Amino acid sequence: MERWRDKEGEMKRPLIVLDESGSLANLTDPIITVAWLANADARSAKIIVSRAVRDSNRRQRKTKSRGEFKFRNADDYDRRSILEALIDAKVRFGILIVDKAKQAIEDTPENYAVVIAETIVMAQDYYRSANLEIIVDGHFSSHADRQRFLALLVDGLDLEVQPQFADSKVTPLVQLADFVAGAFYSKFGVRRNAEYVEQIESQLIAETRITWRELKAKWIQRF
Repeated sequence: MERWRDKEGEMKRPLIVLDESGSLANLTDPIITVAWLANADARSAKIIVSRAVRDSNRRQRKTKSRGEFKFRNADDYDRRSILEALIDAKVRFGILIVDKAKQAIEDTPENYAVVIAETIVMAQDYYRSANLEIIVDGHFSSHADRQRFLALLVDGLDLEVQPQFADSKVTPLVQLADFVAGAFYSKFGVRRNAEYVEQIESQLIAETRITWRELKAKWIQRF
């Protein structure tokens, strides 16, 4: 279990950063994976992502700004580079794998809250504390949907601190979580490529696999 202290030695809230790979609503996605980083820090994440983007642009001779740097649009070299940097930085992580059972699930605040709530509980169990700081990708474009999602999490989990949204396009911490989620999606999704997970599994601290039906039944009374 991680112990978090500030420079004065006082206990502080652990920070977890979440992002997912796969889509609830997309019928072609058999699963959705959600990764949470347990001990990453913003400065290290910025260095890792900036270096990877710079090296990728140089290698591919790109002069124009690229799109969002994500696992799904990165090539094999970039993926391995990011994941190797995660290992070097000793970033620990947990993963939730939800089997959708070939369903297209409506992407509502309620359904997304179910997925993220299960992920947060994994982290709470790991830290043996409900008092966490949480950063999650914005996900919804609608302000009303975002606020509804937050309200569901805060009330359903009795959170002391409201989760904070971050834009995955410009937030390296979330981008790193995306690469972890993408690695596990690559293993358990359509292509069944386990190589990326094998590269980083030494840093895995928690893993949950569950079907959407089981997950929904577990949380339906709260949401």
